[in-house]
Amino acid sequence: MRSILYAILACSMFTAQVAYATSGYITGRVRFYNANGQFCPAGRAPCNGAFYTYNDLGYTGVPEITLTLHDENHNDIGTTTTDTDGFFFIHWISSSGATNGHFVWYAAHAGQRFHLDDASGNPLQFQSNPNSLVDGTTIASPQQWGNINYGTSASPRPNLNVYWSAWMMWSSLYYSGYMRSRFSDVEIRFNSSQCATSCAEGWNNRIYLDTNANTPYSPIARVMHEMGHIASYVGSENQEFDFTASYEYGGNDGWNYTTPEYGSVQFEEAYATFLAATAFYWDISPDPHVCGLVAQSTACNTNYHNLESSSYPNCNVDAEENRWPLTAMRYLWDIYDNASADGMNVAWWKMVENITFYGGGTNNHEKNEPWDEVWHWLPPGYQWEITDEDGRSVTDYKYHLLNSAYAIDSTAVYQANCSPPGD
Repeated sequence: MRSILYAILACSMFTAQVAYATSGYITGRVRFYNANGQFCPAGRAPCNGAFYTYNDLGYTGVPEITLTLHDENHNDIGTTTTDTDGFFFIHWISSSGATNGHFVWYAAHAGQRFHLDDASGNPLQFQSNPNSLVDGTTIASPQQWGNINYGTSASPRPNLNVYWSAWMMWSSLYYSGYMRSRFSDVEIRFNSSQCATSCAEGWNNRIYLDTNANTPYSPIARVMHEMGHIASYVGSENQEFDFTASYEYGGNDGWNYTTPEYGSVQFEEAYATFLAATAFYWDISPDPHVCGLVAQSTACNTNYHNLESSSYPNCNVDAEENRWPLTAMRYLWDIYDNASADGMNVAWWKMVENITFYGGGTNNHEKNEPWDEVWHWLPPGYQWEITDEDGRSVTDYKYHLLNSAYAIDSTAVYQANCSPPGD
């Protein structure tokens, strides 16, 4: 009898030392407070063809991120991804009998198309509050964690607003097979002092978003526009990307929607903004608007700037309207749209991939047309000198649209948008 008791005690002591494995299923949704501006406002309702309207403000799912579930001892006990609306479903297994868990995740696209870092290049990490883990839950009856929220109307998360905008831009670029094969692992550095008004470095596959408080909430003017530059660089198969010397048309530095620019700058900035606009507006939209920086939850002013508008035949010659980036944007939109009477409605992927047909040299209609092929000392270092400021312009895009692949003649809409310069 005593031997049996010893055996039972030994067995009990051994059992107490073995951790009890637990497992279960959890479902829920990760959300952020969407305070992005540049949406279609109520005053332009019903906002036909707009992907982002005044109704979309407020809590929105964080799409396509990777969630790692940690237990109270920071052990990884499960991994999943959110869907396009921020919903998740995860199976977790703990060999140590975990009773609490929390999510750790980064502002990085689960498909590795882009990731958001701080100004120094460190990944932006987020954590959820701890929650209980219920052992034995099943696929059919998972534990409900509900909404995991980040930010409020009074204090939105600027970095997550940027992440969502970048995801919207990628969701648009996705419809180009060329972009699916080449647009990948773009680094977006948040709140950086590298560039005063944000910039993109195609050769580094990197975007710098400036420190202005309105930058995170102005997607068309900032993160989506800069992603448009990366798409341009990728689409042109790594053309020279330093336009610095040619942003000085008329002695002015920089650019704006209605400042006259050299043809190369006019087209590059217009093309990047056009791609950004298509992330928020479909081709049937009667009034797609673009603008500069806006405050949180603020739309572009109506008719400022409407891509469906045109001054033709009363183009402002004195203000050189034919050289405005806005004029080139309207040319591109009129080729793409299905809402006007111009008779054109070119598939979006063709609009994107037309630039892939530019030749690789510096001759007319080639991707490096603005530059010569000699290195010059142009502070802060050696670089190619720009010798044809109107090279790689609207007229080159028009040329390739007709002659390289698609046999699409855009002369009528070119003329209806003040005939931008080029050779």
